[in-house]
Amino acid sequence: MTRKGLLGFCTPIALAALLTACHHQPTPEDRASDAKDIAMVERMNETPLRPIQPKPLDAAAIARFGLDRPGCMFTKHGQTAMIFFAGAQDGYMLADGDLQRFAAQEDTAQITDNARTGYVGLRYTVDFLRQPSDMDSGDGMDGLATRMIVHDPHHRVVFTADGAMACHN
Repeated sequence: MTRKGLLGFCTPIALAALLTACHHQPTPEDRASDAKDIAMVERMNETPLRPIQPKPLDAAAIARFGLDRPGCMFTKHGQTAMIFFAGAQDGYMLADGDLQRFAAQEDTAQITDNARTGYVGLRYTVDFLRQPSDMDSGDGMDGLATRMIVHDPHHRVVFTADGAMACHN
């Protein structure tokens, strides 16, 4: 059979198959089954929620990583060591056994000229929310009453803490 003859023979068959497929309307059972399959695949691809516990940045870490520059330091209520350094361009947090570096999100509000309310990193994003002044714990910490919220790549909260944001130039 020649190419033209083969093409002429296959075209009506392909057209008939296409028309048959177009006339098949999924039943409600088909749609429900598809939705169930999609939900199962989405659940299988989602990683389990894994809360984190940031570690304090001590004086040695502050000196080693050059965090004694202008910026803000977040300290949890009841603690004296900072757990997040918020700079004008970047931020730092010790979590998962590593120092995590974050980029300041330019589209977030400024805490001061040297810090922002949002930071994004490879593993986490961090947001700072100013708290009403009556939320102050009264433990003598200087700074703005602030809540720190850390999100995982799926935008789930993996850490939150109330504390104070002390800024210096």
